[in-house]
Amino acid sequence: MSDFAALVGVIPGLIEARIGANVSPEGLDQGYRHGFTMDFEDAVSRDAYLTHPDHAALAKKVIAALDNGTAGVVVLDLDLPSSG
Repeated sequence: MSDFAALVGVIPGLIEARIGANVSPEGLDQGYRHGFTMDFEDAVSRDAYLTHPDHAALAKKVIAALDNGTAGVVVLDLDLPSSG
C-alpha cells in the first residue's frame, strides 16, 4: 500500500497520497477494508496520473491482489475547495 505514497515526487502534480485501513465502527463499509486519497494540483495533473506508467504498473499489481479485481474498487474524484 505504501507504494502509492512513493509516487509523490515521481508523478508531476501529485501532491500527497494517504492510505489507511477502515476503522469505522458504523458497519457501512460495504466490505471495503482500506481507503486511499490522492491530492493533485489540478485536474490536468490527475488526468496525467491516470495514464502515467508508474501508476499503471502499481494499479495492475493492486487489482491483481484483490479478490474481485476491479469489482473490488470504488473511485471517487472530488473537487474540494482549498483549506487556505
